[in-house]
Amino acid sequence: MIRKFVLVMPLVIGISGCNAPTIPVAANDVRVAAQDFCRFLPTVASVTALLTVAPAASTAEAVAHLVCDAVEKPSANVKTLLSPMSDGVYGSYKGVPIKGHWVS
Repeated sequence: MIRKFVLVMPLVIGISGCNAPTIPVAANDVRVAAQDFCRFLPTVASVTALLTVAPAASTAEAVAHLVCDAVEKPSANVKTLLSPMSDGVYGSYKGVPIKGHWVS
């Protein structure tokens, strides 16, 4: 009986790992990647909302590219009027507003 148990356990453990849930993309990783790609720091709420409408984007970098493609950089005149840390809506993706601020 024990011998059968020992022989079957690795098979059961191996099969159970096949349907393991995927680890969701962390919002902070997306924020860091977006800041690196286009100097825009989206809010955590914006990233979380974006992840609900873009589930196919499986990496932080992919979601960051969605953010960077969707936001529109303000003109130089508008940028001087904004404080560096003021969050505003600079674009949207599939109806989700992307709020955040530009960093230097």
